[in-house]
Amino acid sequence: MTETDWPLIGNQISFIDPKTFNRLTNLQYLYLGFNLLSSINPQTFNGLINLQILYLSGNQISSIDPQTFNELTNLQDLNLGFNKLSSIDSKIFKGLFSLQILKLHANKITWLDSNTFQTLHSLQTLDLILNKIIELPKTIFLDLQILQEFQLFGNPICSNSIGTTLFFSTTDSSCQVSCYIKQFYFYD
Repeated sequence: MTETDWPLIGNQISFIDPKTFNRLTNLQYLYLGFNLLSSINPQTFNGLINLQILYLSGNQISSIDPQTFNELTNLQDLNLGFNKLSSIDSKIFKGLFSLQILKLHANKITWLDSNTFQTLHSLQTLDLILNKIIELPKTIFLDLQILQEFQLFGNPICSNSIGTTLFFSTTDSSCQVSCYIKQFYFYD
């Protein structure tokens, strides 16, 4: 463990005091994966202005307060995979202007608000593999202008995996989509 890198993977951590990381302003990498976290206090990551990578995968997190990531303006990689999230508040990623990689795979997400990714202008990779998504709003990708990789397979929306390519609004035609489906259901 260094001043910039804290690997706390697989330590059976079930609670993090909100003041734990207060003075670690130089922390760049925080790995809290495969612990027993079911919730996170909204102030837990306050002050981590240099944090670039945050791994919370493999926990038991079922919901996240919209304020939780507010101060992580330099965060580039957020992994929330293998948790128990069933919905994502539309304001949870507000302020994550530097986020390039967002992994939400293997959760229980059933739907996403059209504004969920609205402020993620730097997002290049979006992983929604193995959730329970049936349909997506028509404008959900409108602000993801540099998205390069979008993974959606393993969702009910992809259950008919033969047929036409998924189409969505982005100006970057080089985006790779890993879900080919017969019918794609957008809602307003």
